[in-house]
Amino acid sequence: MLQRIQTLYLFLVFTIDTLLLIANPIYAEFQMKAGDGKGPTTVLMQFWKQVSMGANLELPISSFKFLNLVFMILIAILAIYTIFLYQNRKSQIKIAKLLVVSNVIFLLVILVDFYLTKRQFVELISLNTLGFQIIWPVLMMVFASLALIGIRTDEKLVQSMDRIR
Repeated sequence: MLQRIQTLYLFLVFTIDTLLLIANPIYAEFQMKAGDGKGPTTVLMQFWKQVSMGANLELPISSFKFLNLVFMILIAILAIYTIFLYQNRKSQIKIAKLLVVSNVIFLLVILVDFYLTKRQFVELISLNTLGFQIIWPVLMMVFASLALIGIRTDEKLVQSMDRIR
């Protein structure tokens, strides 16, 4: 059923993931030192500015940014798919487990990418600490875990009702 609490948790995972797809705040902590007098910009803003102008890329973008994108899309698809698998709880549990594992891997990819970017742009970056923004992927992982626990609880309840019959 769609009115269960795990549906809310999965929808929150989907919402947070979609917001991270639109504007990834993880890289907002990397403030480029002002070189053109217009103030500091983030690493990703600088990259997209160079891409849109067709200039040679001074900021090499690692494959971890591509992995970030792949995992964010995978997590969004898995969260929505899990919501609509409510009639088959065993499959829903398997997909929810996959969702939790992909969230853990996504968090690890973000952390590795953050520290590689930090090390790569030491002379360009003025503020290079991992800030409050890391809470969003952690919240996604927590909500996915809570959804998995809720699905398992429902499955146990249904099994116990079957034993009574």
